[in-house]
Amino acid sequence: MAKLVCTHGVNAGEEFVLIAGPNVIGRSHECDIMLNDKLASRRHCQVIVKAKGEYVLDDMGSRHGTVLNRDKIGKPVSLKYGDVICVAQTRLVLSERAPGVALEKTFEIAANQLEGKEFHELIDDASSAVAKTAAWRQDELEQLLEAAPPTGIRGFFHRLFRRRRKK
Repeated sequence: MAKLVCTHGVNAGEEFVLIAGPNVIGRSHECDIMLNDKLASRRHCQVIVKAKGEYVLDDMGSRHGTVLNRDKIGKPVSLKYGDVICVAQTRLVLSERAPGVALEKTFEIAANQLEGKEFHELIDDASSAVAKTAAWRQDELEQLLEAAPPTGIRGFFHRLFRRRRKK
């Protein structure tokens, strides 16, 4: 699936997931993609999602027209990822939805792993993981310091850690 990302206009930063079939774009609350652009028509245009990932842009008789990649369209045209659709003062870019899907899947996996655990169990698990990592790094540092010849900066740290251990 794909999405339209608003890069310019009142809705800048918003993402609209496209569903199979027609996705009507306009000012009306009845539109699938509602824009807060005063110059957009109530039912300005539509992106039709066809089988096999085909996308078609069609103007719906809007007052100011619909622009695709700087060309005003007069009939339905095919879309590809990266195409820029201008609806009045709003700019929408057709984009793949993959990063959002990956993030949703990650949240789903994390939620399944956390399901059924109590808060204190989660805190205990996190604390033990941090403690193990800290202990492992301390051991590794001590081994490195013992293996290094006690000269220069290494010698300084070597002596420093030996004094701490003796106390």
